[in-house]
Amino acid sequence: MPAWLFILVEDPWSALYNHAWVPALVLTIGTVTALRRRSHRVPVTVWSPRERWALGALTAGALFAFIAQQLGRDLAAVRFVNPDWTTNFIWWKYVTVLAAVLLPLLAVAVILRSARRDVEERVAPTTARDWMTFSNRSALAGGGFLLAAFAVLMIWTGVTSTQASDGAYRLLVAPGSFTGAGFLEEGRDFFGWSYSLPVVAAVVVVAAAAWAVLRENALRPFRRPSTLELERQARRKISSTVLTLSGGVVLLTLAIVLRDTGYAGMPHQGMVLEDGTHVAVGASYEALGRLFIASAAILRTAGLTLLLAIPLLSWLPSFASHRDVAAQAGALR
Repeated sequence: MPAWLFILVEDPWSALYNHAWVPALVLTIGTVTALRRRSHRVPVTVWSPRERWALGALTAGALFAFIAQQLGRDLAAVRFVNPDWTTNFIWWKYVTVLAAVLLPLLAVAVILRSARRDVEERVAPTTARDWMTFSNRSALAGGGFLLAAFAVLMIWTGVTSTQASDGAYRLLVAPGSFTGAGFLEEGRDFFGWSYSLPVVAAVVVVAAAAWAVLRENALRPFRRPSTLELERQARRKISSTVLTLSGGVVLLTLAIVLRDTGYAGMPHQGMVLEDGTHVAVGASYEALGRLFIASAAILRTAGLTLLLAIPLLSWLPSFASHRDVAAQAGALR
C-alpha cells in the first residue's frame, strides 16, 4: 500500500487538514463556475478607482492570510520543541493569520474614507445608513455565532489549562497522567489562558477593523443619482468581501486552535498489564479530542475556501463583459 494511501486510511482527518487546500480549491472553482453561468442575471456595476483599490487591498489580504497560515505553522513547529524535549511558549503562533489581514483592512478603511471626496453630483439621502446597510444579514449572524463559539472555547480551554514552569498557563494535565520525568514532564502543550488572551485581542482588533471598513463603505456619499443602484451593488460586493475575508481568517484560527487542543487531549502514555493488555493513560479527553481534530480539518477547508474565493471572485466579470460595462456607463452619462 502506498504511504499516502496508508495515511489517508489510518488518519483521514489529519490528511484532510494537511491538504485542505485541495478540496478548498475544488470548491472555489465550482463556486466560480456556478457564478459565471449566472453572470448574465446580474446588472453591470460601475466601479470607481478607489473601489477598485479597496477590492485589490482585500484580495491582497486574502493572499497574505493564505501564506501566513502556512508559514506561521511551519515556523512555530521548528521552534516549539527544545533539544531536551521541553516546549516553548510561542504566543504568536495563533495570531499570524489574523495579523496578516489587519493592515489590508485598515488600508481599505482609509481608501473608502477618502472616497467621500468623489461626489460628482449630490444625492439626497433617502434612508439612514449604518455599517450593516450593505451587509448580508445571514453572513453577519454567522459571524456572530462564530465569535460566540470562539469565546466559549477560549473560556473552556483557559479554565482547563495548568500553569507551566515558565509561568504561562499553557498546559493540559489529564487525570491519571504521569508527570515529572521525561518528555512532556509537565503536561501537554495546550491552548490555555496565555495563548487565548493574545488571540482574543487579535480577533477584537480585526473585528474592529472590519467594522470600520463596513462603516466607511456605507456612510460615504454616492457619486451621482444616475448610478445610485449600481453603486449600491458595488458596496454590497465590498461588504461581502470584507465579511468573507474576516470569516475566513477566524475559521482558520479556530481550526488551528481546535487541532492543537484536540491532540493535547489524546492519550500519549500507556502501560502494559501482566496479561499483556495495553491501557491508555491520560485519555480523559480522548473523545472530545477526536471531535476537535475532525472539526479542525473541516473548518480549515472552509476557511481556505473563503480565502481562495476572494481573489477569484473579486475580479470575476460576473456583472457583464467589459464591452457591456463601457456601453452602459456611456448611456448613463
